[in-house]
Amino acid sequence: MTLQSKTKAQLLDMLASRGTPASASLKKADLIALVEGQTAAPEPAAPVQAAEPQAAPAQPSPAAPTAPTAQAPAEAPSAWPAVAVVVGGFALLAVLGAILFRG
Repeated sequence: MTLQSKTKAQLLDMLASRGTPASASLKKADLIALVEGQTAAPEPAAPVQAAEPQAAPAQPSPAAPTAPTAQAPAEAPSAWPAVAVVVGGFALLAVLGAILFRG
């Protein structure tokens, strides 16, 4: 069976079984070119095997020192203390003004 007579789904399955990622949005001609390009120049098996051990990161032991991490951004300071001081200041001025300028 030639590649032209296969459906897009069959071509996608062929690519997936060979480990080549392909999107269903590709045209059939592009999928055929991927399959033909893959059969013309197969990838060596050694780099794939070398990449597999790197896929699982090593867990550091609990006693091992850790590298310093970036600190989380601090929260913005609240405005209520400043507002309380300003309002309290105006209240104090009003009371003092009422006491001093009675009359």
